[in-house]
Parts: sequence; C-alpha cells; structure tokens
Amino acid sequence: MAVSEFLLFGVFAALIVFVITLLMNYIKQPYVIGYIIAGMIIGPFGFSMLEKTPFVDLTAEIGIILLLFFIGMEISISKIISSWKVAVFGTISQIILSVLAVFFVGSFFDWSFQRILLVGFVISISSTAVAMKLLESWNELSTAVGQNVLSILLIQDLLIVPMLILLNFMSGQGKTGNFQLSIIGTIMVVLTFIVAMFIRRKKVMNVLVGKLEKDYDLQIFAAIILCFGLASIALFFQLSAALGAFLAGILVAESRVTHWVVKNLEPFRALFVAVFFIYIGLIFDLSFLFSNFLIIGLITLAVFVTNNIINTVILMMLGNSRKESIYAGALLAQIGEFSFLLGTAGYSIGFIEESGYKLIISVICMALLLSPLWILMVRKLLRINNEPKFIEM
Repeated sequence: MAVSEFLLFGVFAALIVFVITLLMNYIKQPYVIGYIIAGMIIGPFGFSMLEKTPFVDLTAEIGIILLLFFIGMEISISKIISSWKVAVFGTISQIILSVLAVFFVGSFFDWSFQRILLVGFVISISSTAVAMKLLESWNELSTAVGQNVLSILLIQDLLIVPMLILLNFMSGQGKTGNFQLSIIGTIMVVLTFIVAMFIRRKKVMNVLVGKLEKDYDLQIFAAIILCFGLASIALFFQLSAALGAFLAGILVAESRVTHWVVKNLEPFRALFVAVFFIYIGLIFDLSFLFSNFLIIGLITLAVFVTNNIINTVILMMLGNSRKESIYAGALLAQIGEFSFLLGTAGYSIGFIEESGYKLIISVICMALLLSPLWILMVRKLLRINNEPKFIEM
C-alpha cells in the first residue's frame, strides 16, 4: 500500500470511528460499542477497508495490554480484601454453576466434556472494560454494588491463567516444561499481591519515583517499562501478556506515588484501546451472523438470563439485598474480552471446529454490543434513575 493510499485509508477509518462514537455519546452508550461497530463496517465482512493481518493482530494485542494496565490501576486491593468472600466464593461458585448450566445443555447435544468445560469458562467471564466503564459513568465504582462487581471481575481475570492451563492439558498437547513455567507464573501472580501490600507501607517507591517527578521524558519511558516489562515477564512464564500488564497496573495503584503514569500513557491508551475493540468488530463474521441470526440471538439471550440469575442468587446468598444482587448480576451478565482468549485457545487445540469458533465469537460480540441495553433495562426495572455520562473511551 502506497503512503498516499495509507493516509487516505487512515482518514476515512478515523472519520467512521469518529462519527459512530459521536453517535454513541449522543445516545449515551459506551464508546467501546461504537468501536466494535466501526470494526464491523471497515472490516473484511463490511466494506473490506481493513483486513486481518499480523500487524493488526499485534496492534490489537498492544491495545488489550494497555487496557488491562489501566484497569489494574483502578483496582484497590484493600477494598477487595475487605470483601474477599464475594470475590473468592462468589466467583468460584459462579464459574462452577456456569459450567453446570452448559453441561445440562451440552448433554442433549452429546458434547464432549472438553467442549462443555470450554463453553462454560467462556460464558463465565464478564467484561471488565464494559462493566467498569458503566460503573464509572454512573459514579458507582465506590458503592457496594461497584465493589462487589469489581471484586468478582478481578478474580475472574486472575482465573484465566488456570483455565488456559487446564484446557491445554486436557487436550494432551501440554508440555511438562511449559506446565512448570505456568505454575511458577501463577505463584508469581500471588506474590505480586503480597508485594503490592508491602510497597504500600514502604517509602522505597517514593524515593525511586520522586526522581522522575520533574522529568517528563523519563516518565514516559518508565511508564512503558512498567506496563510492557511485566507483560513480557508474564509471557516468559507462559501466562497472558495482558495479565502481566494488569498486575503492573495493580502495583502502580498500590504505590500511590505514580499518578503521572496515568497522565503520560493516557493518549496511547485511548488509541490502542479503540484499536482492540475495532479488532473485535473486524473479526465479527457478519455473513455468519445473518445466516445463524436466530440461534445466535437465542444463545445471547440465554447467556444474559443465565449469568444474571446465577450472579443474583450467589450475591443474595452472600448477604446482599435483592435489588443490589439483581443489579450486580446484570453488570456481570455479558461475556468479556478475555473470553476471546479462551475461545481462540479452544479452537487451536481442537475442542471446537471452525463453525463453533465463529459461533462463540458472534455470541461474545453480540453480548458486548447489547450489554449496555440489558443493564439499562434492569436499571429501569429496579428504578435506578441516575443518567450515564460517557465522556471518554
């Protein structure tokens, strides 16, 4: 592609994204929905302005790394620990019940246990990006509902690692060396939390970071090292790079002296997060959607209803009010961005065929697109009236 053609494509693509996200702002929907729609329009199943290439894959990967880094910086470990019963018991119970629900359905279609486990894992993971953005827009991050949802989302994200390890070894393709590295990496995840609690009480970080406070150039490079450095370490231990970035964000948040990280990486975050969700829209096969619209629609509805009910029941059993539990269940009812990793892993190791993989991708995309509408409907039924204000992302 010539430089002139590349620039022309960039202008048109940016214009499409701008117009759609402007519309999302007007109708008070999260920008991530606009990004997905834009990806569907400019992708190979839309106007074919952009193809799925290794460069696009890499850019999207950088996007999710930055996305999880910033999400990690919004996590408060002390608040999570204060609600550890919801975080641990709630999340584990929710995943088990999701797998059991899929087992009940899959038994009628003679699914293998591996496929049942894969699909159960996929639908049990909620979208941290969507849920946090909606909570932020309604100023509910610090509420009881917000903290319960964040606690569950945090444990869900951390459990991606053992989920991927389990799927890999159930396929018989796992290697002993990789398994040992993964176990070591998982232990490092736990140690990260211990370190995070330690540095909160020490002044060593204040001394190190204080030297960067007045040097803008060094701040940018230090922020990049923090984010991508731990992401690289996670990859070495056979873990997700996004998980490494997520842990880096938690460490930054707990240090309480690195506010400049947010400021200096914000422009990169806005761009690459948009690219990641555009990528999701880009791989969304519209022809497959139209050919299987009824089944995809029914499965998506079943996912919303099942996840909402499961999370509501669990949260009520853990002592929350019925209204709070139903609302939190709605916020957790969709399928998240990490489910793409699980679906891709399941497809690559042979648990599902291509049509099954396309079905999973389609349901995830539809769940992400319709999630705000589902949550708004539940809010209306519960008579929660404060209006959302989407000013970024």
